[in-house]
Amino acid sequence: MVLFSLGCLDSLFHRLLAAVLWAVYLKGVLNREKRKMIGIITVLFLIVSVRFPARITRGRVIEIRNSYLIVSDGYSRVLLYGNDEDIGLDDLLEFNSQLEEVEGYDNFEVSTFPLWAKGQGIYYRGELKEYRIIEKGASLRRIIMDHCRKYDNKWALMLLFNTGLESDSDFRYFITHAGFHVTFMVRMIRKIYERWFYHHDAENLTFVTVLLLGAVFGFPNTWLRVSFGLLAKLLWENRRDQLGFQACLLMLVKPYYIKTVSFIIPMGLGFLNLFNIEGSNAVVRYVFLILCQSRFYGYCDLMQMGLFSFLTSAVSGLYAAAVVLSFLPFHIDLNELAVNYAGMLEKIPSVYLDGRCDVILFMIIVLLLLGYGNSGKRYYVLYAVGLLLLNNCQAVLSPGYRITWLDIGQGDCALISFPFSSHGLLIDTGGNVYKDVSHDITIPYLRSRGIKSVDVILSHLDNDHAGGLHTLAGEFNVGRIWFDKQEKIMIGKLEIIDPLYDHQYRDVNDNSQISYFRIEGNGFLFLGDISGMVEEDLVNDYGELDVDVIKIAHHGSATATSDKLLSCYKPRFAVISAGRNNRFNHPDPSVTDRLNRYSVTAFCTKSDHAVEFRVFRWFTIYRCASGRYGFFLNYQR
Repeated sequence: MVLFSLGCLDSLFHRLLAAVLWAVYLKGVLNREKRKMIGIITVLFLIVSVRFPARITRGRVIEIRNSYLIVSDGYSRVLLYGNDEDIGLDDLLEFNSQLEEVEGYDNFEVSTFPLWAKGQGIYYRGELKEYRIIEKGASLRRIIMDHCRKYDNKWALMLLFNTGLESDSDFRYFITHAGFHVTFMVRMIRKIYERWFYHHDAENLTFVTVLLLGAVFGFPNTWLRVSFGLLAKLLWENRRDQLGFQACLLMLVKPYYIKTVSFIIPMGLGFLNLFNIEGSNAVVRYVFLILCQSRFYGYCDLMQMGLFSFLTSAVSGLYAAAVVLSFLPFHIDLNELAVNYAGMLEKIPSVYLDGRCDVILFMIIVLLLLGYGNSGKRYYVLYAVGLLLLNNCQAVLSPGYRITWLDIGQGDCALISFPFSSHGLLIDTGGNVYKDVSHDITIPYLRSRGIKSVDVILSHLDNDHAGGLHTLAGEFNVGRIWFDKQEKIMIGKLEIIDPLYDHQYRDVNDNSQISYFRIEGNGFLFLGDISGMVEEDLVNDYGELDVDVIKIAHHGSATATSDKLLSCYKPRFAVISAGRNNRFNHPDPSVTDRLNRYSVTAFCTKSDHAVEFRVFRWFTIYRCASGRYGFFLNYQR
C-alpha cells in the first residue's frame, strides 16, 4: 500500500511528502523491525522511480507496432513514428530524428496517450527518417516475428507482439492488457506438467517454462507479472506474503507500471480474493472489472462484460495457439478468423454504464467489496452496484452549466451540458482526415460524463468543424442538428442567438453561424471561422453585447481577432481551438500578442488541452487538462 500510494503520485516532491506521512503513521502501528524493512523498500522505490530521460540517437528496437517503433538504449526509451520492413526486433539502430516531448489529446475524463507512454517509460517521440542499422538482431523473438511476417500471420503478430491486425476495440485491449490470456496459458502449462510430475516439481517446471517464454518475447509487462507471481509461490507459502512480494517486486522493477490496466486489474483481483469468502469470487470479480473499465475508459459495456469469461477464453485459446505455432516450421492462416472475432465484439448489442469513476469513488467501492468478502453480507455489493448506477447518472446530478472545449486537434468541438440533465449540446463536431475524432475522442468523453444524448450546431460545413458528424450520428444518440444560420435556438432555458443571422457572405468561413448566449450573467461568444471583416460588422451592429468568454475565430488565424473586436467587447477570457504541430502554425503570434495587450486570459487547446468553464449561481470555476485553474465571481455588466 505504501509503494502503490507513492507510485500514484507524479512528482518526486509529492512522493517524498507522502513517504514522510506514511513514516509518521506507521510509527504508531508497526514495530521497529518492520518499519525498518518498509523504510528500506520505500527509499529503494523512490530512487528507482526517479527518471532522467534523454533524447537518444542510438538504441535497440524493443517493440515494433503497425505505425511506430520503440527504441531503447537500456535506460531511456523513445517512440519513432514510421515503420520499415528492413527493421526487425532487437536491431541496433542509429537514427537522426528531431525528438519532442510526448504529447497527446487530453480531455480530463478518459485515458490519455501521454499517460500510456509514461507507463512504458517513453518521454520523447519523433519521426523515423534518416537511420542506419548498425547490427542485426539475433534473438529468438526476432526469428518468431520474422517467421510470422513471412507467412503473413497477422493474427499471431497481434496476439504476441501487439502489431499485425488493426483493432481499436477497447474491450479487446481491456482483456489482453489485463493479462488474463497469459494467466490462462500458464494454468494450461501447469496442468499438463501436473499430469506427469508431482505438484512441487510441476510448479518448478512451470516457473522455468514461463521464464523461457518471457525471455523469448522480451518480458512484456504481463509476462513479468506472471513470472514474479510464480516466484512468489516458490518462496512463500502464505497467500498474502505471495501477493505482497509480487506487488513490491513489480513496483520496484516497473515504477510507472502501477497506474496501468495491466497492474490494477490482476493485482486488484488478487488483493480482493484474499478477503473473499467461499462463493463470492464471481460477484466481486465482475463488479471490480466493471469498476476498472469505468475508471480507465469512462464507460462499461455490460453486454460485453457479461460475456467476459467466454471472450477471455477465446482470446486465451488463440494466444496459446499463436505461441505454439510460432515455434513450428509451417503456418495456419487464422487472419480471417481473428478479424471475424473482433467484428463479433462490435456486433454485440451494447448496454452502456456511463461515467468515469473518480479515485474517491473507486476506493469506496473497493472498500465495500472488501466488506462483502469479510462478512458475506450482500448489502455491501448492493451498495457498490448502487454507487456505480449513481455514477452512471452523474450528469443528471450535476447542478451547474459546463462549457467544455474538447482537445481534438486542429478543429472545433465544444460541449455545453445543462444542470440536472443528461442531454448536451455540441457546437461543431470537429473532424480529421487521419483520425476518427468522434469515435476516438468525442463519444468516449460524452459517455465518461454520463451524457446520453446531444443536439448539434454546426457553425459551417468545413471538415474540421463538421467532419465528425457522420460517426457521431451513427454511434451516439443525436437529436436536432442545425446546419444553417439561425436567428434563435432554444434548448431548455438556454437561448442561443446569431446576431448576424440575416447577413450572407460569399466565403464559407465568413458565413459561419455565430453563437452567443448568457449563463448567470456571463456572456459566451463563439465566432466560428469568421474573418476581421465580419467581426467589424458584428461590432458595428451589435457592439452592446456583454462578452466574458470568447471562442477566438478561425483557430487564432491572423485574419481575425481584430483590435476593434477586443476593444469593444473587452472579454476576460479567450479560448483558441488549435492542434499541435498544425501546418497553419495557429494561433498566429500576432493574435496572442493582441490578447495579451488587452489583458485577456487566453487558453489554447494546443498547449492547455481541454478547457472547461463550470458556471454556478454566484461564481464560475475554470480549469484546463494541462493543470491551469481558477475561479471568478459572476456579475452583471
